[in-house]
Amino acid sequence: MANPFARGLARTTLALLGLSAASPASAEPAQPLGFAGRWSMVAAQSHFAEAVTGPAPSAADLDVTKDDGAALAWTLVERDGATVEASEFGDSPLDGTPSRIVVDGVFAPVTVKRTGPHAVELISVLGGGASQTIHLQLRDTGALAIEETLTSPSGKSVAQHLEFVRAKS
Repeated sequence: MANPFARGLARTTLALLGLSAASPASAEPAQPLGFAGRWSMVAAQSHFAEAVTGPAPSAADLDVTKDDGAALAWTLVERDGATVEASEFGDSPLDGTPSRIVVDGVFAPVTVKRTGPHAVELISVLGGGASQTIHLQLRDTGALAIEETLTSPSGKSVAQHLEFVRAKS
């Protein structure tokens, strides 16, 4: 049987790209993060902690369908060739309210905070005491970077880095 910690973290890693962020207190409505649209992972520029998470996907697509400054909705699909290895979807408010995502049919709790005009931090506690902290940053209108720290129930941490580019229409 596959290590649920490893597979869960691998699956959740990319999926959490589309998660929400808390907006700073302000009388004006928060602006969108700039994440809306379809994104494709650049495997050659991404680094996975395969010793912990298992084999990296050969491809991943993220479709952000809502980014209105108040909420974010997304679907993520990881593939190995033509085989779907993992999927995730969510629709979360951007005010830091705890919410849930669905990873391979299993709910996972998350909290997200906006850390800049085009950046978020996501924290999720996974089954068995494992956790992850993910920082997403829009580098420009066509590039999205993810820095992720995965922490096992024993407290061991590993880092992953993923690069996405806006998919061409």
